Amino acid sequence: LAWKAQKPFKQHNPLLSVTLQSKENNQKMTFATCHMPVLFGSPEELRAQAIHMNLVLLAHQQLAILSGSRSVLMGDFNLMPNSAQYALAADGYELAAKSHPDTL
Repeated sequence: LAWKAQKPFKQHNPLLSVTLQSKENNQKMTFATCHMPVLFGSPEELRAQAIHMNLVLLAHQQLAILSGSRSVLMGDFNLMPNSAQYALAADGYELAAKSHPDTL
């Protein structure tokens, strides 16, 4: 099944991340932020935003694991509380997929 976007996705929405380490106790903390694409129209756009959210979550988790730190993810996610994308961030993929099978 081929999927063709209605609009070209020319914008880039990078994940910006930094890991800081305390001089006092050497504890590390990873902070990351991103701006999600604003895609609210078609089911394809909602899926694209869900894919983006999943990639951001996976990348952020990997950065925290590699640095051996706790982590905080923040940003302008452009999500509705009842959306699949929000469920991904709040509950993880397995629970989100059960509650939003059409999007995920």
